[in-house]
Amino acid sequence: MCIRDSLSTEDFAQLVQRVIDAPEELKFGVFNALSDNGEKLLDISAAQSQLDYKPQHDAYAIADSPSGKPFMNKKIVFQDTETVVCADADTPTIATPDDILIQTSASIISAGTELSIWARLESWAPLPNTPGYGSVGKVLEIGKAVEGVVPGDMIFTHGPHQKIALAKNYAQKIPDGLDPKEAVLTRMAAVAITAVMVSDRKIGDTVAVCGLGLVGNLAAQLFALSGCKVVGIDVSPARRAVMQKCGVATVMDGKNDLATELKNLTDGRGVHAFVDATGLPGVIESSIHSIAAGGECILLGTPRGEVQGDLVPLLR
Repeated sequence: MCIRDSLSTEDFAQLVQRVIDAPEELKFGVFNALSDNGEKLLDISAAQSQLDYKPQHDAYAIADSPSGKPFMNKKIVFQDTETVVCADADTPTIATPDDILIQTSASIISAGTELSIWARLESWAPLPNTPGYGSVGKVLEIGKAVEGVVPGDMIFTHGPHQKIALAKNYAQKIPDGLDPKEAVLTRMAAVAITAVMVSDRKIGDTVAVCGLGLVGNLAAQLFALSGCKVVGIDVSPARRAVMQKCGVATVMDGKNDLATELKNLTDGRGVHAFVDATGLPGVIESSIHSIAAGGECILLGTPRGEVQGDLVPLLR
């Protein structure tokens, strides 16, 4: 499977979803995205079978698979800046006393980070690379030193887009009955809440959040829950509409003159905090003119470009 030209976040999410689906099944898809007269075509064929986990083997033995052969463990791989594949993966085993082996139910995409990895903008993640920011899965095996979880438990971890994988960094058992597709959002919420934790904002202060993707949307909701007056900013009408459905009524088009609009909204004062969740260097510079005296600019997105600007207005 080869994806050429640009792959949208929606297409990539669809790709991952075919590999990381439910605890007891594997949806194995073949994707071909081709450019035809400037129009991208996406063909999907899928076969669905039950998995039978056998830790002593290198693969999942699946009876009656369409090819007559067992489906192997699968993972998403960024081969190069033009190619994403759904590849066979070695099935990891318990190697240390702290290891936890899981069967992934859901994984979450961090669009900014993962697309940057794919574009070779992250020196710490050379290609080829198996991305993944967070996952929820069923515990299959545990090392001798593991406490608090047992095989069969559902846990949250920083796992990759891979069907059978080792838990990474830590493991948190999730409550019974919680949908893994909801629980896995914990990863992005943990990023978003850092903006609230580092901020000095108080109840009643005005906070602008620019960039209403998953991280920005969650940050805006968390500031609202903290008692702040929140303004959501994005160039996408769809994202602004979702933000309003999530309880933040005041939204602005990011294409407009934000400094003027935010000062008009605050009687000329400016916002007490401006949260950049875009990672775009230009947004950081323009935010300076939107912030009130004594206010703050919080870089929740990671700038992936050189940031230049005049700091004098900020120091004043």
